Amino acid sequence: MRVKEFLKESVAQIPHEKVMVSDRFRDDAGQAIPFELRALSQKEITVIEESAIIRRVGKNGEAEVRFEDLDYSVGLIAASCVVPNFRDPALQENWGARDEKDLVRKMLLAGEFHRLDQAVKKICGFGYRLGAMKNQVKK
Repeated sequence: MRVKEFLKESVAQIPHEKVMVSDRFRDDAGQAIPFELRALSQKEITVIEESAIIRRVGKNGEAEVRFEDLDYSVGLIAASCVVPNFRDPALQENWGARDEKDLVRKMLLAGEFHRLDQAVKKICGFGYRLGAMKNQVKK
C-alpha cells in the first residue's frame, strides 16, 4: 500500500481564489475589487452545518429538526472569505452588523450573494462531477 502520497506534506494545497462578485466594491483608483476565497476543511464545514440545524419541540412534544439552507450558505461565505474578512469587527461595526453572518446579509445584494455562494461551494469541492474525476483518473 502506498501511503507517502497521502501524507499531509505531499497533498497539494488549494490556493486562494479571487472572484469578481460585483463592481460595487472599488479601490481608490476606481477598480472593482475581487473577493478572495479559501477552501474550507470538512471539519470547518461540519461546524457550519451543525449551526444551521434548528432543533425544537413540536406541538405534540415531538422533536422537530430543520436544516436552514440559507443560514448554511451564509456561514460558508463568512468562513471562506479572506477578502473581505467578514469577521472583522471594524467592518461589522461600519455596516451595523451583529456578527459575520449578519454582515454577509447586509453587505451583499441577492445576485452578489448567489455568485459568491456558488464560488465558495466550487472552491470547497462541491459539485465536482464524478464522471470528470473518473476521466482524470483514467488519463
